[in-house]
Amino acid sequence: MVGPKGAGKTALTNYIADAVQNADQPSLAPCRPTVGVRVVEFDQTINVKDGQKAHSVELWDVSGDRAYEGGWPAIQHGAHGIIFVYNAENTGEAAELEQWCVFECP
Repeated sequence: MVGPKGAGKTALTNYIADAVQNADQPSLAPCRPTVGVRVVEFDQTINVKDGQKAHSVELWDVSGDRAYEGGWPAIQHGAHGIIFVYNAENTGEAAELEQWCVFECP
């Protein structure tokens, strides 16, 4: 999860990982700014044509605070994908996503 700070990356990470404390009302789940990066690990079962298959998922919730920008290149190592998160109501945030597009995944 990458994007500008305060965009909702932690809330979305918690939701995807089923780590929301108030699942009935996600807006009540407490979120604090992420310091550097937070790694959330969980198992996910998916349906495939032969039945179901369990996968271990490691989802990185990366702080959008530029104070941690020096560590951002390290997050790309071994990444299989990126989820870009931003607040569409904040006109400047879409442009901030470009800073994340300079990295190339192997």
